[in-house]
Amino acid sequence: MGMLASTVHGQERGRDIEAIPGSPPDLRRTIHGCSFAPRCKFAVAACRSSLPPPVDLGGGQYVCCLRTGELTGAAKLAIA
Repeated sequence: MGMLASTVHGQERGRDIEAIPGSPPDLRRTIHGCSFAPRCKFAVAACRSSLPPPVDLGGGQYVCCLRTGELTGAAKLAIA
């Protein structure tokens, strides 16, 4: 959600692109769970320990998030 909002695809024309808080992960270290979890405002404990499986959203779009089902509406609000 935050990652999408930080792209031009997640924003309407004329709106500023949203910055993602925090820093990208250090790829020299082993990442446990979702690599975006430390920067995600929707992350829960399971996000830091479990690798999220890809979820087919249809139309050739996939998302890897343990909370996809419950946050679909929140994601739309976050980028609206």
